[in-house]
Amino acid sequence: MAPFIARWPLFRLLRPSPIGVVSALALLGVSNASVGAQEKPADSAPQEINPFNPPSPNGPRAAAVNRIDETPPSPVPGAANYGKPRAKPDPRLKYPGRAAKPAHPLPNLVAYPRAPLQLQPNAQAAVSAQPPVNYARTPDIARKKPPKVDADPYAPLGLTYGGMKLLPYVESLAGYESNPSKSSGPQTASASVHTEAGFSLLYDPRLFQIESSGRFNYIRYLSTPSADRPEGEFKSQLHYPISRDSSADLGLRGSLTSQSVSSSDFIAQGETLSSRPDVFSLGMSTGFNQAFGQLATNVTGLVDRTFYQNASLTNGGKVNLASNDFITLGLRGRLGYEVSPGISPFVDLSFDTRKRDNLIDNAGYQRDSTGLMARMGTSFELSRLLTGQIATGYMERSYQDGRLSRINGPAFESALIWTATPLTTVTLRGTTEIGETTLVGASGTFSRRMALEVAHALRRNFTVKITAALQGNHYQGVSLQETQATGSLQADYALSRSMVVSGSFTHERLKSSLAGNDYTANALLVGLRLQR
Repeated sequence: MAPFIARWPLFRLLRPSPIGVVSALALLGVSNASVGAQEKPADSAPQEINPFNPPSPNGPRAAAVNRIDETPPSPVPGAANYGKPRAKPDPRLKYPGRAAKPAHPLPNLVAYPRAPLQLQPNAQAAVSAQPPVNYARTPDIARKKPPKVDADPYAPLGLTYGGMKLLPYVESLAGYESNPSKSSGPQTASASVHTEAGFSLLYDPRLFQIESSGRFNYIRYLSTPSADRPEGEFKSQLHYPISRDSSADLGLRGSLTSQSVSSSDFIAQGETLSSRPDVFSLGMSTGFNQAFGQLATNVTGLVDRTFYQNASLTNGGKVNLASNDFITLGLRGRLGYEVSPGISPFVDLSFDTRKRDNLIDNAGYQRDSTGLMARMGTSFELSRLLTGQIATGYMERSYQDGRLSRINGPAFESALIWTATPLTTVTLRGTTEIGETTLVGASGTFSRRMALEVAHALRRNFTVKITAALQGNHYQGVSLQETQATGSLQADYALSRSMVVSGSFTHERLKSSLAGNDYTANALLVGLRLQR
C-alpha cells in the first residue's frame, strides 16, 4: 500500500514533515521486506552485484524500465548473478512514433590502417573489406606510369598473331654499274635494278621455338642481259626443349647463287659463257643438346644437296655442269664448359663425305672426297661491350682420285661484335673453308675471308656503314692464286618505321695470277625500302 501511496501525485505535492517522513520510511521498509520475503527463496545465497548490470536506485522495476531497450544477457551456467528473464517490456515505452532501432546506427569499429597486426584479428579481411557507406575515406590517387623508352624508335613493328611475329620487307634499288659481267676484257657499263623481298619470323608457342629468315634478290642489267642473276638464301631453326637440361634442334637451309662468266673454272679451260649458270643448295640438320651442370654437349647430323645448272657458251655449245651435282653427309660434335656466365671454351670436331652423282666428271677425275676438321675456341661476353666467339684449328680434305692432292691447312673462324659506344658498332668476321672446283688438275680451293664493318648512327634515323672485305683463294694442285678486295659505303635514312631511304657505293677489285682475269667494278645504288 505504501508504494502505491508514494507514487500518488497528491502525496508528492504535500510538504513532508519529520513525523511523516519517519512513518513513510517505516511503511516502505515493512512493505519491501514482505515482498522480498515472498520472492526470495529461503535457501538462496546472497546475490552478487553485477558490475555490468548494477541495481537501480529506484528499485527493480525502475531498472527494468531504464534498460528496456537492451537485450537480456544470455544465461551462463553456474553464474551467480543470473536471475529470472524479463517477461515483457514495459508497454508504456511503446508510444506511437517511437522507432524500434536508431535511424542512424554507428558504424562497426575497425582497426585503423596502420594499427599493429596484433590488433587486427584478420588483417587480410580488414584490408579487402569495403568501408561502410558513412565512412569518410580519401580516394587513392593512381600514379602515372613512366613512359617506356624505345631503344630503336624507327625499328619495324612487324605483324603479330598469337605467339608469332613476322617482319616482312620489300626493297627496290636502281643505279649504275661499271662492269656488270666482272670481266677483264671490254667492259660495258649498264644501269641496273635490284629488287629484293625478304622476311624474318619468330614463332614461340612456349612448347617450342622457330626462328626463320629469308630473302630473294633479282638483279637486272638493262644493257647486258647476260649478266642478270638471282640471289637468295633461306634458313629456319626449330628448338624443342625436352627437359631442363636437354633439347633437340631441327634446321633447314637453302641458298641460290650463280657462277660468274669470268670464273677461273671456265677461263682456264678456254670456255666463254653467254650467261651465268645458277647454283642451288638445300640442306637439313638435326641435333641433340645435353647439359651436365656447366658442361654442355651437342651432336648434329647434316645432309646437304648441291645442284648446278648447265652453262651455255657464246658459240652455242653447252657445258654439262649438272654432272657435278653432289650430296654431303656430315656429323659434328661440340663439347663446351661454362667457366663463367660470360666465357665458355669449347672443342669442335666434324667429319663429312661428299658423293657426286657421276663418279667421273667431264675431265675424267673422281672427285668424291672426305673432310675432317678440329677446332678449339671460346664464346664470350665481356661487359656487353665485346661479344661473339673465336676458334682456330686444323682442316683437311682427301679425294678418291690419286691424281688429286690432299688439301689441308689451319682452320679459323671468328664473329666478334664490339659496341664501342651506344652509337658505334664494330663487327669482325673471319672464316676458312675448302671449296669445290672443276678446273683440270686442281683438287679444290682453300679460301680465307675477313670482313670488317663499322656502323655509326649520326642520328636515331640516320645510320652510316663502312665495310671492308678481303678474300684469298688458293687452287690446290695448280699455280693459281686469287685475291679479291671489296669496300663499300652505305647510308640508311629512316623516314618512319615503315619507310627507309637507302644508298650505297661499292668498289670491287680482283687480282689473279691467271693472265687476263683481273677486273675492277664500281656500283652506285639508291632506292627505297618498305618494311612492316
